[in-house]
Amino acid sequence: MTLPLLLLFACTSPSKEESEAPKESTDDSATESEVGDKLLSLELRKPSSTDITTRETLDLQVVATHESGEVDVTTDSSFSSSDEEVIKFFTVGHGQPIRGGKTTITVHSDLDGGTDFEAFDVNVMASLVQPGELVLNEVLADPATDADPNGDGVFDPVQDEFLEIANKSGVTVDISGVRIFDAETESPRHTFPLGTMLRAGEAMIIFGGGSVSTLYQPNVRFEVATNDDVGLKLGLALNNEGDRPALKLQDGTVICETAYGTQGSNDAIEDASLVLVPDVSGTAYSHHRYVQNSVGNQSPGTYSDGSPFPGAEAYYTQ
Repeated sequence: MTLPLLLLFACTSPSKEESEAPKESTDDSATESEVGDKLLSLELRKPSSTDITTRETLDLQVVATHESGEVDVTTDSSFSSSDEEVIKFFTVGHGQPIRGGKTTITVHSDLDGGTDFEAFDVNVMASLVQPGELVLNEVLADPATDADPNGDGVFDPVQDEFLEIANKSGVTVDISGVRIFDAETESPRHTFPLGTMLRAGEAMIIFGGGSVSTLYQPNVRFEVATNDDVGLKLGLALNNEGDRPALKLQDGTVICETAYGTQGSNDAIEDASLVLVPDVSGTAYSHHRYVQNSVGNQSPGTYSDGSPFPGAEAYYTQ
């Protein structure tokens, strides 16, 4: 482990005349122990490198040195970030990266005159997603003819298909270049563009086509599949009878996948979606309508009971 840097802040010492001046006191309790508690310095202990990833936390400690010894005064200090979308302090002394970027951290202590005694920059890089960190929370392969999941006012059996992708990793992940495949189509059904991040507690819904401009849910993004289809647009190309949708890195590594009907053990469902039970953390899928407290046949952008995805802030403060 790299030893932390120590930043020393010395307090002004009294002059020789002041130190030699007689002290007037009628209280015998003014002993050497009081003199020994004089603050000599404040130290900010921080990592040797302030270039971190979203998988790390920025752990800071403030130590006060008195004549009688050292005291940890971290909980008596305050920490702030100039950009709380990059790093935010949910607990004292522990900065949680939220997304990639640069921010300035300022440390304040009420000791030594109550000043902002240190400020420094931190660079955060979003970490590339790893297998198992995302999950296909909901899959709609065969939408009902009277439904309009993408909200564009028109039913379309291709465009209204969707995959609901949730981040269960607990950290912000970079999904740039991750591709969606199905079992039979050779070309990817969707490729996430450069700079695409998914924060802890968030989800992303990919529809087969149409317009998603009318859709909104907190901590969720709605997108339409983009691919190289020429002529007939296949969208996500989810087969009603059975398929195996999967998210893969550029080298083919599978991030997450599921299978239904002829391709797996889950049922191929007509007019409704498959959904994890419980949402995100579950290991088995169910017919959406039969889940306890289900809102109906599908719930793009929410849990199956209609409750919202928690998002990063709720995730880190729960």
